[in-house]
Amino acid sequence: MMQLETNRLLIRPFVMADLEAVHQVLDHDLLWAGPGITVEQRRERLQREINLAQWADTNNLFGYRTVVLKATQTPIGICGFLPVLRSPEEQRLFWPLLFDQTGESAKRYATWELEIGYAIASRQQQQGYGTEAVRTLFDYAFGELKIGRIFASTNRKMVGRLR
Repeated sequence: MMQLETNRLLIRPFVMADLEAVHQVLDHDLLWAGPGITVEQRRERLQREINLAQWADTNNLFGYRTVVLKATQTPIGICGFLPVLRSPEEQRLFWPLLFDQTGESAKRYATWELEIGYAIASRQQQQGYGTEAVRTLFDYAFGELKIGRIFASTNRKMVGRLR
C-alpha cells in the first residue's frame, strides 16, 4: 500500500527505524501483544510486516502500517487490514441475512473478509487520530481498491486495559 496522508497523519509501511517507537507504544504503553514482549521479539514481528510490504505490490492491503504525526514525524500507533477466513458458522453469526429460514447458507464455504485493526498511543488518544486513520483506510479500500466489505471487532480485555 502506498503512503496515505491526511492533514495530520501519514500512514505508511514500517521501516526498521520505527522499532523503538513502535515497541514503546505497543509493548509498554498498550500491551498490544500481552506483557513481556521484548524489543527483539518486536523486531522479529516488525521485520515480518516489512517483508510483507516489500513482497506485495503497491496495492497491498494486508498487514499493519505505522501511523505517524506529520508535524513531528513521530510514530504514534498502527493501523491496517488483516485477512480473516470466516467459517460458515461465523458467517451465520455475523451475517444472518445471508441465510434462509432453515439456517442454510447461500455460501456453504469459508470466505475471506478484511478486518481492520488499529492502536493509538494512550497519550495521543481522544484527539481523533484513530478515527482519522481508520477513515483514511476505509476511503482507500472502498474507493481505490473497490473492497466490498470490511469489519471490525473489539478486544474486551484491551478496552478494559486502556481505560
